[in-house]
Amino acid sequence: MKKTASARRPQGVVRYPARLNRRASTGAIGCARVQSTARDRGYRRVMPGPVRVRTLRPDDWRTARSVRLAALTDAPLAFASSLDRERAKGEADWREMLTPERGVRALAECDGAVAGVIGVFSRGDDGEIIWMWVDPAFRGQGVGDALVAYALDWCWSRGLGCHLWVADGNDVAWRFYERLGFVATGERQPLPNDGARMESQMRYVGSQDLHP
Repeated sequence: MKKTASARRPQGVVRYPARLNRRASTGAIGCARVQSTARDRGYRRVMPGPVRVRTLRPDDWRTARSVRLAALTDAPLAFASSLDRERAKGEADWREMLTPERGVRALAECDGAVAGVIGVFSRGDDGEIIWMWVDPAFRGQGVGDALVAYALDWCWSRGLGCHLWVADGNDVAWRFYERLGFVATGERQPLPNDGARMESQMRYVGSQDLHP
């Protein structure tokens, strides 16, 4: 179902749905600082702190390439591509990929170190999350929550819903997205890079639980 567009996110602020991270009530999400008294339609506002999520631009192509190769090295079966395929891409390919036509890729940084990456783009009146990966050194610190919040905010600011695909057997990712408010839709398809394996669609429904 198409969501009503929300106000655009202020520069440097990531908004978290109240149920997106239950640790928000403690005043800290991972290594980010939380202004726990600021509320906006069920969101907690995370002020700029050690975790920074920023949009990757065409000039960031070297960073995008590096983190993409790191993700595929760490989890070669989790993405709709392969390490060899991504290594073969040249500068022009990466720059084109980072051109904000229908979507964005965003980078999470902790104290200047790359902590994770996410992509989100539009498919008609829906948004799809891709490229989601958190460096193992930063897992369990709220980085994944910050990246998903960034992607959801991008979708909602454009009046889009949000879905993603999880490969069969990736139980860690499945539980992670369930915790954030995603549910299975029952739709399945072969993995783009391995037709012998299947993946399942999940859709974000947590916004329905946000109070006005």
